[in-house]
Amino acid sequence: MSGASYRVDETYIKVGKSCKYLYRAVDKEGQTIEFMLSTKRDVSAAKRFFKKMMRAGRRRLPFPISVDKNAAYPEAFSASQEEKVVPKDCKLRRVKYLNNVISIFATKPDDVLEVAGLPDAGQGVAVVVESGDCQNRRLNMSWYNLPKCHIRPVRQAVSPMHKVSVIIATYNRPHLLPRAVESARGAGKDVEIVVVDDASTKATSEVCRAFDGIRYVRAERNQRLGGARNLGILASSGEYISFLDDDDVRLPGSLDAQAEALAAAPEAGMVYGQALLGDQNGAPTGEMYPTTCPQGDIFWELLERNFIPCPSALFRRSCLFRIGLPSATLPGIEDWDLWIRLAELYPVIAVERPVAIYRKATAASGQFTSDAVGMMRRITRAHRERWLKLPRALGAPRARRQTARRRFSRNMANHLIWETGRCLKGGHLLTAHRNMLAALRLHPLGVVHRATRPSNVRFVLARAAAGRRKAEPPADQRARSQGRAERGR
Repeated sequence: MSGASYRVDETYIKVGKSCKYLYRAVDKEGQTIEFMLSTKRDVSAAKRFFKKMMRAGRRRLPFPISVDKNAAYPEAFSASQEEKVVPKDCKLRRVKYLNNVISIFATKPDDVLEVAGLPDAGQGVAVVVESGDCQNRRLNMSWYNLPKCHIRPVRQAVSPMHKVSVIIATYNRPHLLPRAVESARGAGKDVEIVVVDDASTKATSEVCRAFDGIRYVRAERNQRLGGARNLGILASSGEYISFLDDDDVRLPGSLDAQAEALAAAPEAGMVYGQALLGDQNGAPTGEMYPTTCPQGDIFWELLERNFIPCPSALFRRSCLFRIGLPSATLPGIEDWDLWIRLAELYPVIAVERPVAIYRKATAASGQFTSDAVGMMRRITRAHRERWLKLPRALGAPRARRQTARRRFSRNMANHLIWETGRCLKGGHLLTAHRNMLAALRLHPLGVVHRATRPSNVRFVLARAAAGRRKAEPPADQRARSQGRAERGR
């Protein structure tokens, strides 16, 4: 025994039009171990939950288990010990405490979350967080301000359990959904597709009703990408989870291949692959990213740069019980933040072949990543205030953190220089100017080193001259303008 202890609690919650009991177990650090929904609160339900809890927490056996005064717990505990589900030397401690720590997720005490179409009891759906002004430490889940929402299957034939859940968040782009949904279907044999409508004002719901066998989630107010994905996780049931934006595409058979790779590496928390870069119409450009796929312990490499395309990743649902949900407060870099927190605790493996098509952002495409300067500011702030303060980073030697910070700054400056060149090529001179100034503030020595290369100097001067020629009127037009000015005098 390691001296760990678990606390088990249950509460009565509304799920759709009916009510169920939600069982939850947390360890002494407040980390959530397991959840279970049950229609009854009896000995049989308690036994099922003990079994589920012990299977989820096998890496650290509990001693003791604290429960409330529910009379079903002692009998269920004794039966579980006789069946060798719970160790004989594990003790049951009954204490009287309030069980209102668990509640329906609400933005206000009277703002009830209505959920319909959830999987049946026993599937471990995490529906709970604390309401009110909580810091959410007990659950280690960053679900804040989750809105009132409606979660239901568009077709009743949706299976309650799947191998892989693909979560497609969308906002006012219903014309892109059919391609994304069909690509997810073709990527695996046992795939659950969850479409999250992030309070669209266009006909997203009508488009989704045309699809068979998907789960449709609509938020009553816009949650941005991170919050929408969290709603999708809430509504999904797969053992593995993958995010797919509505303008990206999964390649045929890719999810099956990655699920097999994860199954063959039970210690790994995530698998990723390469992505083909697509133009604004989604057609491959011939470029591929990343060119090489680091594997194993990649925590420090991810602190320096993000080389995992979001649509190429597949991770275990069970990892979320340790690291928490994706952040809803880091627009555009939610996926990078999740990869870092996963890599802090779990090895990462890769399938070194293209598994998705990722649409490249441009200065005029309106994507999150189109604003390079804004993205760099958010990334730099997250790197300084969040990622370098993770327990593993804080426990490392100072020189290791300084190296990670220096390489991160160099990579960000290089990216901004590349964006500057792309903007100059497209004639976006003001955006190019902003990118270069931001790069100078971020990593001035790296910028000077790269910018003074002869090839780069020639390129910048040529593009600037081309931009001036484009902005200046033709010579005959200038002559006519001067003539009109002289006649006016």
